[in-house]
Amino acid sequence: MYRRILLAIDGSRSSLNALEQAVSMALATHAEVCAMFVVDDSDLYFEFSPVDRPWQLADMIAYGKQVLAHAGGRLRSAGVRWSSRLIETPGSPAEIAEAISAEADHWSADLIVMGTHGHRGAWCSDRSRSTWSARLPAPCC
Repeated sequence: MYRRILLAIDGSRSSLNALEQAVSMALATHAEVCAMFVVDDSDLYFEFSPVDRPWQLADMIAYGKQVLAHAGGRLRSAGVRWSSRLIETPGSPAEIAEAISAEADHWSADLIVMGTHGHRGAWCSDRSRSTWSARLPAPCC
């Protein structure tokens, strides 16, 4: 059924639930999983802050590597074949969705597994759109 599952994660509780779903589906179908983390640096460009932006970006990349290492450990312990990708996409939540869809195409994914950003309220309405935006153009959904 599924041979290649793309797992988009961000470290939120819902993305960790998505990780567990990807593990279950991969075990059931003997699929390979590619865990991906897209660095969401949109706040660096849209919020006015005197904070050193390169330093923040380095922290975001380090966090992404940590999230991918956790996912890799879980996939490995379950006996799932896996790989990982960290993608830096500056700009907006829409570009995050585009990055997920592009990686699904590039990697020939049969399925995209992802959770929402994990936040609630008006502030995050754009962020939860990343989930839907990635879903709409993806041929596998």
